[in-house]
Amino acid sequence: MAKHPTPLPDIVADLDPRPRHRLPAAPVEVVEPSDEQVEANTAQMTKRWSAVTKARGEGATKEKPEKLVPIQINIPPALNQQLARACFEQGCTKTYLILKALAGDGFKVDPVYLSPDRRKPKA
Repeated sequence: MAKHPTPLPDIVADLDPRPRHRLPAAPVEVVEPSDEQVEANTAQMTKRWSAVTKARGEGATKEKPEKLVPIQINIPPALNQQLARACFEQGCTKTYLILKALAGDGFKVDPVYLSPDRRKPKA
C-alpha cells in the first residue's frame, strides 16, 4: 500500500513580508541643561575619569619653561641624606629645595621653576 506524502507548505508564503505591529512611540522630552549643570557635569567627569576637557592651548597663559641645565656638585653624604629626608617629608625634589634656597638667598629664580614635583601628574 502506497501512502501519499503530505504536501509541503508553499515557500512563497514564507517570503511575503508579514505585517508588523506599529507601537506608538513614547513622547521624548528634550531638556536643555543650563551652563551651570554642564560645568558641574564636566567637573565631575574630569575628576572621575581624569578627562581632558580643554583643547590644547586653550586657556594656557604661561609659556612652556625652558629645560633646566644639568650641573654636578659634590656634597657630603650627611647633607645628601638631609636633602633626601626633606624631600621625602615635603614631597618635593632636591632640585626644588636647591632652587628655593637660591631664591631665598637673593638669586632671581622664575616661579615657573619652583614646582615641588616637576613630574607629569598621574591620572
